[in-house]
Amino acid sequence: MKSPRIQKSALQCVSSWSNMKLLVAVLTCQQNLARANAQRLTWAKNPACDVRFFLGARGLDREPGPDEVFLDVDDTYEALPLKLKLALSWSHAHGYTHTAKTDDDVFLATDRLIKSGCDAFDYWGRVRGASGGYMAPYCSGFLYVLSAKAAVVIMNATHNGDLAEDRFVGNTLHAAGMVASHDRRLRLIASNGRSRSALDFLEGPRQGNDIIAVGEFEHVTMLEMLRQYKREPSKFFCEHIPSGPLDRVSIMVKTFLRDGYMQECVRRIRKSLPE
Repeated sequence: MKSPRIQKSALQCVSSWSNMKLLVAVLTCQQNLARANAQRLTWAKNPACDVRFFLGARGLDREPGPDEVFLDVDDTYEALPLKLKLALSWSHAHGYTHTAKTDDDVFLATDRLIKSGCDAFDYWGRVRGASGGYMAPYCSGFLYVLSAKAAVVIMNATHNGDLAEDRFVGNTLHAAGMVASHDRRLRLIASNGRSRSALDFLEGPRQGNDIIAVGEFEHVTMLEMLRQYKREPSKFFCEHIPSGPLDRVSIMVKTFLRDGYMQECVRRIRKSLPE
């Protein structure tokens, strides 16, 4: 089955917002072709920057499509860290100053990404706490952006055996003195109950909000996400926020690896103190 063709101009476009030349690298596999095709039909159809889909070539019996890159690695989850290293090598060889790694279950507003300011950092994304016995915080794997400098570090690093590619990246860069920069505009939203991560928002990119990317959900949701992005007003940023005695007060909630308590706390604050 051949991948649907996308416009050549979309493949060759380069961000004009700054001196950044950005590649969005979607790490996917033949098994998840339906997800990748849903992205091709939605946010990757006319992107604001170059988009390529990276697959492991071993075991595939077809030629790559016009937006695909086949890498000399197994097309499996276990090979994901090695697939990333090769994808970054491809990006570096083609002169990209920044690489945004994303997954095939993510909706990404590329026009917002290129204006996000991510090019000011070596390592930018949705930062989460250290896990798995490793010491460093790291950016969630559904989307993070690496500078060419950071990409070279990962390309040349010896894989530490961690199958979590995002955690491998974070700990490798931390050892090289590159700290993860957090951006709240990257969100995890409800995902048909499949996500094992803490959900931190209730909508994706819409008119009136500034959300850049959301994950993780199945391909059947992708068209709805596009409709919401183009036509649906935000339920949170466009509604009138009532004024009151606390409308100029910020609330800081301290937490540590207690996502459920934190979200319940925020829910009760929103209910009791909408201003």
